[in-house]
Amino acid sequence: MDSIFKANEIFQGDELQIIWAFDIQKMTRILDQLGSSPYFVSSEFGALKHVHLEKCPRLESIFPGHVELSSLETLSVLNCGNLRSIFYYHEVQDENQFPRLHTMQLHELPNLLHLCEKQSVPLQMKEWKKLHFRGCWNLQWLPLLVEARSEKVEVDGEMRQCEKLRARMPDDQISCYYFKSPPPLASFREHVKNKIFLKY
Repeated sequence: MDSIFKANEIFQGDELQIIWAFDIQKMTRILDQLGSSPYFVSSEFGALKHVHLEKCPRLESIFPGHVELSSLETLSVLNCGNLRSIFYYHEVQDENQFPRLHTMQLHELPNLLHLCEKQSVPLQMKEWKKLHFRGCWNLQWLPLLVEARSEKVEVDGEMRQCEKLRARMPDDQISCYYFKSPPPLASFREHVKNKIFLKY
């Protein structure tokens, strides 16, 4: 199975609330709408609240940028080594596209380049509170956010990667994010030390 939903099939999932996919070896994306296939209507996933994808080694991207995810609250993507983009193909046009998204968890995604492939409009994302990532060494940038937020987004990741993301961030975006200092073990790959303990 290379995708879960096909654009050229009748889709009646406007009440779908959860997508949970585990160990789907051949899936490359959630929605198949490349080539000559017609696009999904943007509101067809308006009820979707939770997305969890794990151990899908060929997954390249998840949602096209125009799909309306007005109810999405949590997004977890774990151990999908080929993933390059969360929202792809289309530029995000609506600044209030993700009004309820509050938590993102991204683990062991070594090829992930960006959360939004193209972005010309800063996003509101007023409920977004946490971004937790590990092993996303190629992540290039974080989404642009509308300033004057009541609460900063807490970014929890390896120290070296957080420093890189912060350095690439426009000055007007630094106040939107809070880079949390990770526990020492979170960056163990950066400072591996071999120790031998002898007990007598």
